[in-house]
Amino acid sequence: MALLVPYHRQQSQERNFSGRPTTTWGTVLTASATPHALPASPTEIIASTAYDACRVVVQIDGPWGSNTNTDALLNIYLGAASSEVLFIPNLLAGWVMPNTSTTPPARGYLFPLFIPRGSRISASLRALIASETANVRISLYGGDDAWAGAGVESVGAVTASSRGTNVTPGTTSDGTFTDLATTVRAFRYVFATIMGNPDTTLAADRLALDLGTGSALIAGLENFSTIDSSSEYQSHEWPEGRWVDVAAGTALQARLQSQGADAEAKSVIAWGVY
Repeated sequence: MALLVPYHRQQSQERNFSGRPTTTWGTVLTASATPHALPASPTEIIASTAYDACRVVVQIDGPWGSNTNTDALLNIYLGAASSEVLFIPNLLAGWVMPNTSTTPPARGYLFPLFIPRGSRISASLRALIASETANVRISLYGGDDAWAGAGVESVGAVTASSRGTNVTPGTTSDGTFTDLATTVRAFRYVFATIMGNPDTTLAADRLALDLGTGSALIAGLENFSTIDSSSEYQSHEWPEGRWVDVAAGTALQARLQSQGADAEAKSVIAWGVY
């Protein structure tokens, strides 16, 4: 006799955007007038959540310019004003066009995270370009039966330059594994992606990102795919991570391979939910 598995009930849903889509759909964040510094205080996204949430989707667009380096990182916080606690750190936020009907998808991130009802959510942007702006959209979902974590750790972020760790792609074969950093927490869910070039131009290309340790692939953490445009924007093809365990104290590494001949270093960050 087959095991009866109940279907999901209707999920609670909550967002910081509604109505007709616009070019600034969501909440507009402004970076500090000092490059690579955080603003004096985060910007409120949701004053008080109406439901418990166990899945968080973040979409970011805006920091972009032709022949321009638009490196940027975005932090998400929980907590009352002046008492915010960092919740999701160092999301790659640059090299992505503003939200219009003719441009590619925003940078998207999906994390299984628990946010209790009544939480205040805020965010801040740091960027290479002074007073850079970005649009952030947050969607919260409740009702899943799956595990949800307490927070996110980023691995490989270089906040002093608003980017990640440089990793050089291989072309005819996989590139060399490059050290990102050592994990502090034990991860249960992992996502990784890339951003930009060290210079101001991108080549039209597709890149595959693998994570490993000890110069060996971690099974299940391969082929995070990103598409680059010669108009200096990027989009990763799928925002969802992988349900792979990574132990605390793991020296995490990354490698890249280019579909074409692009051997310029790309900025890499990985995130783990704990």
